[in-house]
Amino acid sequence: MNATRQVAYRKEEVREALIANHTNMVDWLGCMHLMANLRIDAAVQFGPGSFLAKQVEQVIPNIVTDSSSI
Repeated sequence: MNATRQVAYRKEEVREALIANHTNMVDWLGCMHLMANLRIDAAVQFGPGSFLAKQVEQVIPNIVTDSSSI
């Protein structure tokens, strides 16, 4: 969750996180460090372009990324 740098496990947490992500500051770099600490090995960017996927690769060098347009 971008606003809290925590992992959401239940659908209620995801719903609350979506609201919080739109109404609070985002700690993007903190989230990337959390992903690295959790040994996340893959990430998908949904939407146009591949900017965020490339940024993730710079912060977490061993991660596999994909950019998918929906």
